[in-house]
Amino acid sequence: MKRLIGFIGSVALGTFCVAATPAVAADVSIDQTGGQFSQTAQTLSKGDSLILVNKDTGPHDINVTDTTDDDVDPQDLGVQAPGISVKVHFAQSGIYKLRCAITPSMHMSVTVN
Repeated sequence: MKRLIGFIGSVALGTFCVAATPAVAADVSIDQTGGQFSQTAQTLSKGDSLILVNKDTGPHDINVTDTTDDDVDPQDLGVQAPGISVKVHFAQSGIYKLRCAITPSMHMSVTVN
């Protein structure tokens, strides 16, 4: 998400001011269906979140790995039953891999700027 810029000014008075408003974090929804994520790659801004929605008939168990930091263990989101959503917040820039421990062919990458 890009930073919005507001402009305030008056040409007659010769004054001009640029005010930056803070970026608002976004939630991006990704479906899990047919043993796959609805997208194989997603780009987010620091502070954004993914909402993983299990639309499959079976459970998923998603692990999130920060590929830019070998010292950080993968985060296990736990077993996610059908019909359940889980939210993953990305507070740091980097490249992350998401993979299901139950359906190993189910994976995606997330780039956080």
